[in-house]
Amino acid sequence: MLHSLGRSLHRSSSAVVSCGVPARVAAASRNMPGAVVNKRTLAATSDGAPVTSPDDASKAAKRQHVAAEAAQQQPQKQSDQRDNLRYTKSGNPLLTPLTGHEEQFAELGNMQQLYRGTTAKARQHVNPLTSQNQKLLDPPEGGWGAVFADPTLPLQVDIGCGSGRFVLIRATRLKGAANVLGLEIRAKLVDRALVWRDRLKDAGKVNNAHFMSGNATISLEHLLGSYPGGVQLVSIQYPDPHFKKRHYKRRVVQPATVKHIASVLKPGGRLVVQGDVPEPLRYIRNMVEQHCDGCFALSPENRGAPAPRAWQNMAATPADSDTAADDAVDGVIAASRGDGDDDDEVVNVNGGEERKTGGTSASSSGLLHNEWAGAPEETEAYSSKWAHDNSVGWLDPACNPLGVPTEREVYVLRANVEVYRCILDRV
Repeated sequence: MLHSLGRSLHRSSSAVVSCGVPARVAAASRNMPGAVVNKRTLAATSDGAPVTSPDDASKAAKRQHVAAEAAQQQPQKQSDQRDNLRYTKSGNPLLTPLTGHEEQFAELGNMQQLYRGTTAKARQHVNPLTSQNQKLLDPPEGGWGAVFADPTLPLQVDIGCGSGRFVLIRATRLKGAANVLGLEIRAKLVDRALVWRDRLKDAGKVNNAHFMSGNATISLEHLLGSYPGGVQLVSIQYPDPHFKKRHYKRRVVQPATVKHIASVLKPGGRLVVQGDVPEPLRYIRNMVEQHCDGCFALSPENRGAPAPRAWQNMAATPADSDTAADDAVDGVIAASRGDGDDDDEVVNVNGGEERKTGGTSASSSGLLHNEWAGAPEETEAYSSKWAHDNSVGWLDPACNPLGVPTEREVYVLRANVEVYRCILDRV
C-alpha cells in the first residue's frame, strides 16, 4: 500500500513539472508531500508562462508611470545640475569661500582687529521645534534703553541675521536715525556678533545695534510689543528653504508669524523678503497674503517690476520626498545649504566661514541652486491674487532695497546667481 502511494505521489509531481512549474517547486512537493504550494506559482499556461494577476498588472503599470515621469523630469534635473555647478569651484573657478574681509564689509573698519580672537563653531542647521527653541524670547533685561542709546528711534529687525555683518553695517549707516536688531536662533553666532558690536561701539561707530538669540517665528509680538519707538521694518533674507513638505513647519514664517509681524509693524512699515531660491519666497508671500487679514499690500516697486521671473506658483511636484532617491537629492541640496544632518557645522576662522561636512570643506554659503518650481506648500489650496497678478513681479535683482548685502548675498552674486526680492507694505 505504501509502495502504491509513493508511485502516485511521483506521478503527481511529474505532472506538476510538465505544466511548467519550476523544478524547485516540484522538488519541494516531493520532499514535503503535505506542503501547500503558492497558488500563483502553480497558475501557469501550458507553455510555462505564468498567469499575471490583477495586482501584478497594477504594479507594473505603476512602475511604468514612475519611469515615464522620471524620464520627463530628467532634462530639468540635468539643467539644475548645470546651474548648480556655478556654486562649485569646478564649475566656477573664480568662486572661493568667504573670508569676512570682502570689500562689501569694509565699512566695519579694521576687520583684522574686529575679528581677533572670535573663532566660533555653530551648527549650520537648528531645529526650531525643540523644547529649548519653543521658549518665548523676552525683551532685554533692564529694558530697551539698556541696549540702545535712544530707544525712541524706530526699530528695524532682521530675522535670521546669521553672522550679523548686515546688521552692523546697516546700523552704522542709520546711526541717529534708527536702531537695528538682529535675531538669530544660533546662540554662538549671536555671542560673537555681540563681541563685534561692543568693539565697534567702543570705537564710536555704533550705538544702535543689538543681537538676540531665540526663535523669532514665535516671539516677535512678545518681544517687540514693548519697544517704545515702534517697528519700522522687518527683513527676512535668504531663509532656510526646508524643501521637504514634512519640514515646512520648520520654515521661519508660519501663520502666527504673519499676525505677529502685522501687529508690531506700524502702518507704512515694510516687510522685505529676498533670497536666491524663489519657492520659499513665494511661500512667504502667499502665507502673508493668506493670513494678514488685509494688513499688507504689494509695494509700488513690485508693481513696476518688468517680468514675472518665477513670480507665479508653478506646477506642483510630488507631495513628499519619502523615497530613497528623492531623499538623496534633497540631502545634497540640504547639505550644501545647511538643511542637512545636525552634525554639519560652520567653522568660523577669524571672522571667515567655512563648512565642514563629513570631513570635507565647502563654502558655508554653497547652496545648490534649484528653482524647486512649485513644491507643495501649506498655502497651495489658497488662491493667491498676488501670485496671478500679471502686473507685478520680483524687484530688479541688481537693486537691493536695503542697500547692504548679507554674507549670503555676497556669495550668491559672486556665483552669478539670480536674486529674488519682494517688498510688502503695511497698510
